[in-house]
Amino acid sequence: MAEQQTTQRMVEQLNRALSGAGTRSGTPTRWERNRSHNLLAGVMLNAFARQSRRAALTGLEHALVQGFKKVGFTDEDLSALGSAYAQAPLEARSRLFPERAARLGVETGFSTDDLRAELKAMAPQVVQMKNLQVLDQRHLAFSGLSDAELQRKRTELGIQEDLSQARPPPPGEEFLQAQRELGWSVSCVGITAAELAAARGASLGWVTARATTVYCHEGTHEVGNDEPFFGFAVCDGITGTKYVSEELSMDEGDERTFRSNTLWNNNVPGGGLCFTIDAWEADHSNQYDKEIAVLTEILRVLIDQLTIDSWADMAQVLIETGMGTGIPAEIIALFAAVIAAIIGFLKNEDDYIGTYAAYVPNAAMISRKELFQLIQGKSISEATQILMNHLNIDYMGAMLIAMVLLMEGSSLGLSVPMDARSDNHGFYEVYLRVNI
Repeated sequence: MAEQQTTQRMVEQLNRALSGAGTRSGTPTRWERNRSHNLLAGVMLNAFARQSRRAALTGLEHALVQGFKKVGFTDEDLSALGSAYAQAPLEARSRLFPERAARLGVETGFSTDDLRAELKAMAPQVVQMKNLQVLDQRHLAFSGLSDAELQRKRTELGIQEDLSQARPPPPGEEFLQAQRELGWSVSCVGITAAELAAARGASLGWVTARATTVYCHEGTHEVGNDEPFFGFAVCDGITGTKYVSEELSMDEGDERTFRSNTLWNNNVPGGGLCFTIDAWEADHSNQYDKEIAVLTEILRVLIDQLTIDSWADMAQVLIETGMGTGIPAEIIALFAAVIAAIIGFLKNEDDYIGTYAAYVPNAAMISRKELFQLIQGKSISEATQILMNHLNIDYMGAMLIAMVLLMEGSSLGLSVPMDARSDNHGFYEVYLRVNI
């Protein structure tokens, strides 16, 4: 059975948000700032209300209800949450949820086809999200390497050129500001349309992933050190894994290593790997098992309802950057919907720092693996020439990619910024390593 205080806290949060009591000095709350992304949260709450009235649920609604029951929520728990939503006036719901969700009633179901249609309609808006960043593959291997480690690798390879350009550029202020305001973000490895097409039907093979370190850019300046902990839910579209870190005592400039963990150790037959990282203060870490269980279950429900094939086939919109890279927009829309729903629905306002996702498409991993195999065992000059011809790029660009591959093999290093300073939390950066 779900702990009574957990359900009571969620009901109180929902009632407070619907009443507008959480608004301070006219400043929009996170619920309100996330309004356009709160579709799935409204669908879930309406499904809870519908099941308490014994309405005939759609397949998606049934899966969501059963997902919560699977992790311990009772009919009474879900009825209490659904009633808070159903009894709120339309005006109140419209402040927090898009019209499509706000106007749902206990007599109105919401199906998988409805969600698929909404995601497709969301795509043009989603690709313009300020809290979405596309990561350049050329920089990914060096994420999380200290200056000393980078210098050691440079010496080992006998490279004279400055490797500073291989560092991932820091996230832009516009991205960090949106991250602070909304409490979540999505970072995605960029791929070209050609790479996306070439990866169809290709076999990736075994992949392992782990969380390596976390760095504290800025603490909260409270008495004593901050004590954040991090929950990881990883999904490839078919299966999922989870890991919850220990509490980490940190102050500005501190770097901590995560205890031994394996976020992924399997094939990736789906569309890629999605890492969802929740950051919390340590005060209520004993409650997080329930919350990460719900997150993992909803990811499973959505992937079951919206199979990889069904939403990968919709990937017509690409995010074009200066390098011509892109990602399928509907995939990001799906993850954005999941993340926003969990944030709005399960968080403990005082202790919750934020939720951050990183997505690595299969095409990016396949491309990285193939490039490494192409130059494996070659000198830096030979590898550079091969990549210049293979990728049709200039000398410096080819050398940069060659250095990355020869230093780190086909692995990817991801850094995920977590800037929540506007809500009296710190600014952290979590590093992940994906070995292909």
